[in-house]
Amino acid sequence: MSEELLKQIVDRLDRMEKRFDSMEDRFDSVETGLKEVKDNMATKEDVADLRQAVLETREDVKGIQEGRTFLAGDVYFLKKRKNG
Repeated sequence: MSEELLKQIVDRLDRMEKRFDSMEDRFDSVETGLKEVKDNMATKEDVADLRQAVLETREDVKGIQEGRTFLAGDVYFLKKRKNG
């Protein structure tokens, strides 16, 4: 049973890593967008795209936080099982 739990933990870590990579890409996009806004070269569409990227990044952060909470519970369960 602990092998299945370990597989679940690895799967969660993989999903968190993919979300983090996606979040990094969006941060780069946000950074570029902010530079364009600063340089007064941004259009209304650029600002809308930037706003959307920020919203999606917030959702990724929430997902990573939830994943971290689930992993903490899994680790607690494994330690409890190992110790007793």
